[in-house]
Amino acid sequence: MKRIFAILLALCMLLALMAGCGSAAGSEAPAASASEAETQTETAEAPAAEAPAEEAPEAAASAEEISAEEPAEAAEDGDFTASNANMDFGPYKEMLKDLTTDLPITDEGVTLSYFFGFEGSTLNYIEGGEMEGHQVWKWLEENTGVDLDLTVVNKMNEWDQFNLVIASGDYPDILPAADYIAGIEAAYEEDIYMDLSDLLEENMPNYWQIIHSDKKLLNDVQDGEKFLAIYSIKDQVANPGGIGTFVRMDWLEDLGLDVPQTYDELTDVLRAFRDEKGAAEPMALFNTVNLQNGVLMGGFGSIAELSANGMGTDFGNSFYQEDGKVIFGATAEGTRKYLSWLHKLYTENLIDFEAMQSRDVNPFSEWNAGRAADGTNGYIFTNQPFGGEYGNMSGDPSMNWWPVPDVAETAGAEIPFYEEVNLTDMTTLAITTQCEEVETALAFLDYGYSYEGSLLYNFGFQKGSGHDVETWDYDENGEPQFDEAALLNVAEATNIASGVISTKDLAGVVFDRRLSFSFGERENACMEAWSTNKTTANILGSVTTLTAEETTNASAIYSDILTYVATAALQFINGDLDVDGKDWDDYVARIDGMNIDGLTEIIQTAYDRAHE
Repeated sequence: MKRIFAILLALCMLLALMAGCGSAAGSEAPAASASEAETQTETAEAPAAEAPAEEAPEAAASAEEISAEEPAEAAEDGDFTASNANMDFGPYKEMLKDLTTDLPITDEGVTLSYFFGFEGSTLNYIEGGEMEGHQVWKWLEENTGVDLDLTVVNKMNEWDQFNLVIASGDYPDILPAADYIAGIEAAYEEDIYMDLSDLLEENMPNYWQIIHSDKKLLNDVQDGEKFLAIYSIKDQVANPGGIGTFVRMDWLEDLGLDVPQTYDELTDVLRAFRDEKGAAEPMALFNTVNLQNGVLMGGFGSIAELSANGMGTDFGNSFYQEDGKVIFGATAEGTRKYLSWLHKLYTENLIDFEAMQSRDVNPFSEWNAGRAADGTNGYIFTNQPFGGEYGNMSGDPSMNWWPVPDVAETAGAEIPFYEEVNLTDMTTLAITTQCEEVETALAFLDYGYSYEGSLLYNFGFQKGSGHDVETWDYDENGEPQFDEAALLNVAEATNIASGVISTKDLAGVVFDRRLSFSFGERENACMEAWSTNKTTANILGSVTTLTAEETTNASAIYSDILTYVATAALQFINGDLDVDGKDWDDYVARIDGMNIDGLTEIIQTAYDRAHE
């Protein structure tokens, strides 16, 4: 265990470094390329031939054999919403490769001022110890025609310094939009940020095309139905589904078992882990009881918020829809089946009731990392980068945590509760009302949404482009890939190197493969495994939003209901209440008496309004 927690501490320190580098983008994507304006176009051409896709270990074959629906094709009008929702990013990524910006942006020697926070210690790796010596920022000044007046503050003090800037009444041209504590809309109402609605299409054509390629994305980049900020955009999902399922694949192999596809098969696997492998807690359930994306629960045909530790007034976790009819999940038949199954696991010691109530979503906690690494668990739920780390922490080279699809009542059944894809990233920039060169500022920012600009901001300079530090090239599949040896020559700590060779502070398109974690076969397999047989068919969708009045009224009803549901759910699991008998009927009747119909009507109204 000492080994485990020493590694945990090291990883926590790594996360702290990741969170510090760059601006609000923190641990965001690696970097990309550019050379001289003409040279860059020539050197940044991807090879035409495509190599075969990377093969996953043979042990995962049974997971891959679980057939998923064919990915949705992009609509003819270029709207990729459906395909993105089903994790098919091919058309979207091809669109990105066609976006260009002609340099220089201006011949008039325009100066733009920009305030942002940066990891102070990282400046030590930059020429002169100042951001103006950063290789990407220097290249931008030399090739865009824009002079940059940078105010760079220590990331640790960014908010304090930002507030001083606002209080002074003397605003720079560009600010980190999210730093205004009262919110982006408030900054607009107080005449600090500009409304860019009438300026984006002409002055940021790349950004405009990207945000109009996906209906959800278009909604996400607006504030108060206005375009008040420029959002960084991910080219795909960084952590698919947030949390997904991992299994001890080495145990399955030893026992001659297939990856479970149904609840009955999973129950048998958990029994084998308990009896044959000595797993004290075969499945590691969370204190929220339910998980994101309908994970574990959605296969019974419903989703529900079942814990006060959950998402509170996020009604998208408590309600779903079937054929346009909004349904409160906590009293649905699928939820009863789910709780009945958990009670069965409880009676057979396949879940640990105490551990379940103690376990939160922190991947480094003793309840998560500790138990996954010491052989207590065989079936867990964790984030994309961490599943493989638990095997490393164990010191057991045979321990193989591998991502697998979610289970359902019948093998291959559709689970219609997959969350919509979030294509926005953390960095948001605002143009202030004191900016005198708004059109130039927007055109300058739009370079980061061209393919060449996004490569530069993500990866630095391509090999063979004639720069002192060249850190990437295309791989055999035509995808940009860091040269690890080149990175190590820049700085020993690769996450610091990524902050030095690239910039994450100008928004743009963020490439998804992180430098800070090694994304090998296991990590890349998560996306496919966790989207298998899952669609967004029955979720309310992000377009279902409540007005301020509706939120107030709904919250007043929901608070007492959630408290009761959270208490009853635990009692159904441990058997204090009979989930298969009269106690369930009494539970439903009591919730009916708490005005659940009134709450459902509010959510139905919002859903209908969004889908008119």
